[in-house]
Amino acid sequence: MTSHRLTDAKDQKQFYQLYLYAFDKSDSQYRRTFFKPRYEHAIAYGIKDDGQLASAVYSLPFKVNFHGQIYDMGGIGDVMYAPEYSGRGGASMLISEALTDMYKNGVELSYLAPFSLRFYRRLGYEQVFNHIEYRIASRDLPRIKVADDGSRIVRGALSKMYEDLKPLFERSDISQRGGIVREAWWWQYLDLRNGWDVALCLDAKGVAQGYLIYSRDGEQLIIKEFVAETVAARHQLLEFIVKHQVTFKEIVYEAPDTDFLLDYLPNGDDVCATIKPYMMARIVNLKNFFDKYPAPQDAKADLVFRLHDDNIADNDGYWHLCVSDDGIELEKVEQSSESVEISIQQLSKIFMGAQTATGLARRGQIIATAEEAAELDSVRVKQTPSLVDYF
Repeated sequence: MTSHRLTDAKDQKQFYQLYLYAFDKSDSQYRRTFFKPRYEHAIAYGIKDDGQLASAVYSLPFKVNFHGQIYDMGGIGDVMYAPEYSGRGGASMLISEALTDMYKNGVELSYLAPFSLRFYRRLGYEQVFNHIEYRIASRDLPRIKVADDGSRIVRGALSKMYEDLKPLFERSDISQRGGIVREAWWWQYLDLRNGWDVALCLDAKGVAQGYLIYSRDGEQLIIKEFVAETVAARHQLLEFIVKHQVTFKEIVYEAPDTDFLLDYLPNGDDVCATIKPYMMARIVNLKNFFDKYPAPQDAKADLVFRLHDDNIADNDGYWHLCVSDDGIELEKVEQSSESVEISIQQLSKIFMGAQTATGLARRGQIIATAEEAAELDSVRVKQTPSLVDYF
């Protein structure tokens, strides 16, 4: 198989030029500053015609925290092509090659931000991560009563404060349901790319208890991340938001999961809340994924499923899943007439926590009896996945 890996300095320059054209971006020192570290940490792929890059993608090697288990994840990004090469299948070919390389390297998962759900579903991806965007007029913000306990807010740029935020993020719920394990270079990239501000809550002893990452955009104060480990920190950070009433007409917060939170508002009608699709995901190396899977202690299953994966042949076929007190065993087996019928897309939704097997079976998206679906549901994690990062 021909490799389309891009490996030299000339390739990087061509990748950048195609990126500018394909996404209608203008060249600038700012753009080069954040593009360079992202490209240098990525595995880049491209198709050339007469020495010129016609189509390209990258795969960013990340680690993600999935309910205490650390999985390898390949983040697909910058899926692009020159307009004269549109419709030739170059992007699909490059993503398929990236998936093949991930599988060979034991990578369990892959995420991406879709430009088309239909296009990426053909490559085995499915909508897994969703957000709720809350919008509220500043005048409707409630007053927050803050305890006089010596805690305080310290404000600054993300570039100067991410070391203080890092342990809070790693302990937070939003980072442990499929969230990226942020290495130092990624924290730095987030600052270079976005220039976000930080409000850090310190207790009376100077210990960090919570934070906001936010941006100021015209008449909007936009909350990017909200983490609080104590009630006092939560109240301090909420009061910090309220204190922007005069400066900004609207507060926007895009929460990284679909848990509906309006408990601080005396009138929920003041808020506009919209569920927004975020990122897609797929299981890449099925065996490795289940070898580490954090099944509930009471999980029980003994069934065969026929998995359809049109992009990774080693995943495609019949699998016997046995889950008992001894743990999870998954092995490939010969054809069975009594088996659940399921695609890699639906399997990814179930076991990443996005959907129940019972619900999918009722809608005809998988073929399973009620008992078989219940067995699959006993094994899946019970919390919806959460992701705040974007690439």
